[in-house]
Amino acid sequence: SARKHFERALELNSMNDKAYAGLGMAELNKGDVQKAHDFFAKALQINTDNLAAMFNLVKCAYQIRNFKLAAQFLSSCIARTREPNINILYSYAGILYHQSEYGAARMQVERILETQPEHGGAKDLLGLIEKKN
Repeated sequence: SARKHFERALELNSMNDKAYAGLGMAELNKGDVQKAHDFFAKALQINTDNLAAMFNLVKCAYQIRNFKLAAQFLSSCIARTREPNINILYSYAGILYHQSEYGAARMQVERILETQPEHGGAKDLLGLIEKKN
């Protein structure tokens, strides 16, 4: 099974972020979102540039309503990059919104709209933020 393949990869190299992300995917497929979240977080502790692990961590965070680690990894990713990926900014803005950090969420949305004024998700999120203020 794929799970055994990823476990074997970790036996050979305990710092294999792709194997941890693979285990996260296996747990997601099984329906254990908390375990998947933990594996994606472990992958990101090893390699903060693993975008597949990042987006899956965010997906899990929404499902388990635990945004802390996703917020930390997204914030760190944004801080390291001169021009962050729009999807990273949007994910971070959404998580900030769900953490009731409306001012910080608005800042991220505005960054998105500066470069992509027609970004539908960012426009929708800005509307939600404005209703909270």
